[in-house]
Amino acid sequence: MVNLLLIAVAVALTFYFNAKTATVQTNTEYIVKAGDTCRKIASDYNVSAESFMEMNNLAPDCSNLTIGQKLILPAPAP
Repeated sequence: MVNLLLIAVAVALTFYFNAKTATVQTNTEYIVKAGDTCRKIASDYNVSAESFMEMNNLAPDCSNLTIGQKLILPAPAP
């Protein structure tokens, strides 16, 4: 009976940890469109504007953002 309980707990923990690791999010590519700003893009994807600009080596005022530019969006904080 104890062995069966231990097996059930082990199986439950395995499912729990596999589900946790399956939800890990990765970075996303974004292509700049007309009218985009750094703050708008960051807000639309629920990431901090500062981390978004830093990850893409953008100027603090976002002046080097151009239409068609490929950018990386950091994964949102859990």
